[in-house]
Amino acid sequence: MKTKQHYIPIVLLALYFILFGVCALNPFNRAVWFAENLPVILPVLLLIFTYKKFQFSNLAYFFMWFFI
Repeated sequence: MKTKQHYIPIVLLALYFILFGVCALNPFNRAVWFAENLPVILPVLLLIFTYKKFQFSNLAYFFMWFFI
């Protein structure tokens, strides 16, 4: 049985934070930017806080990252 590679969700999270930071540098309208990103921030935080108890497959994390 293969062991799960735990670094893949961490790499995807790091890429998300980099993209989030770049987009947050100078948005055209900060309120609109926040309203557009709030529906993304909440599920990401939920995935972070529940990672130890409930883990998805690496492919599922990749698809969630791609969708976000």
